[in-house]
Amino acid sequence: MELFFLIFGATGDIHKKKIYYSLFNFWKNKVSNNLKLLCISRKYYSQTDFKQYVKNILNIMNNDLLKYFKYDSFEDLDNDLDKFINNIIFIKGDYDDINTCIKIKKTIYENSNENPSIISYHGVPDFVSIQISENLFKIFK
Repeated sequence: MELFFLIFGATGDIHKKKIYYSLFNFWKNKVSNNLKLLCISRKYYSQTDFKQYVKNILNIMNNDLLKYFKYDSFEDLDNDLDKFINNIIFIKGDYDDINTCIKIKKTIYENSNENPSIISYHGVPDFVSIQISENLFKIFK
């Protein structure tokens, strides 16, 4: 099953502290064999810089990751982190702008071989989350 996990507010504090670690755990435990993270933020990053940003966040937790997943070395962990971040696609955009959602849909279909499942996580204020949901519904119906 191909799964796209949309992350709105991808550079927010909750993502740094919990979400990326949880998604690495999700990926590592092979809950989905084909997991792609579509990270949306109003801040500008290149694809490479954003992937490094996420890897740096996870590197802060190196000792926890080594223990929890029983890695033999930092090198093995680093190899897995590289594999994990290769599943990340970054999009810059305003959350409540329908054009951002159109860009999301286009990106999903450009990076998918099948009809993927989509999960949308909104690490943004409630009033913005409502607009995101409405826009996603409009473009995916």
